[in-house]
Amino acid sequence: MKDQVFEDVKQSLEAEKEAGIAIIEYVFEHYSETETVELLGEFSWNEDYLGDSATLLIITALLGVHENKAWIDADEKIVITGSFDKDGNVLPVGGVALKALTAEEKEVDIFIVPKEPIDAAYTWVSPNSDLTVVGVDTLDELITGFDENFQ
Repeated sequence: MKDQVFEDVKQSLEAEKEAGIAIIEYVFEHYSETETVELLGEFSWNEDYLGDSATLLIITALLGVHENKAWIDADEKIVITGSFDKDGNVLPVGGVALKALTAEEKEVDIFIVPKEPIDAAYTWVSPNSDLTVVGVDTLDELITGFDENFQ
């Protein structure tokens, strides 16, 4: 059973990763380096497509690359899950416990989750784990935290 759960989560995360790469490639193919890219506002993710657990990761990566943030090249393994709305509020997503378990198995250093289901991240994670789980309420809180902790 555990092996099947890991395989299902792995396939789901791979699909979200591919979708995220497609979004990033689209932005870089359609905008020059000198153009301002409006990342919030009309930017959205169709929940019916693959789910919206990767939207926080995607927008964080886009902002980090676009603004040349130091934390984009951090040595730490960081996993981010969460959705967000047009006001930058981080919204809860499902599967946090399984994602945390997968992050622990993959020896991830930091797991960023919406603050609301942060307790779910500890459901199956070992108390002796080196995984640091951080809950955030807003995209701004996440970016500010990265800016302050990764110079």
